[in-house]
Amino acid sequence: MIVHAASSGGTQAGLVAGCALYGLSTRVIGVSADDAAADIALKVHDLVRGVGDSLGVEGDALASVHSIEVDDQQVGDGYGIPSDASREAQRLAARNEALFVDHTYTAKALAALIARVRDGQFRDDETILFWHTGGQVGLFA
Repeated sequence: MIVHAASSGGTQAGLVAGCALYGLSTRVIGVSADDAAADIALKVHDLVRGVGDSLGVEGDALASVHSIEVDDQQVGDGYGIPSDASREAQRLAARNEALFVDHTYTAKALAALIARVRDGQFRDDETILFWHTGGQVGLFA
């Protein structure tokens, strides 16, 4: 399973397309920092279809191999606006893992991962990868 921040849909589309092309059953969860889950899922679907078409693979079939999963529970007050959960995630990552995430984008994805772990949404035998998509520049803004 891969959890990452999502907005334009490009990262998620690449991960979903790669998993589909290589027959991987990996769940890819995009966490929105701004838009509704349905809007981002549509962007991801269109991008995956385009990847398939450019590779000579039926794009619609490639896009439907994996369900496109987007979590918009951490948007808070919107893009560029930190939430209490994103600030907590940022502090936890820095203090416990020496991992630096910006407070308004990648930290929202980490906050979603933390919330899912706390809610017991993952099995003990699952491997979870947090895909850090950058944003450190925001730390200095």
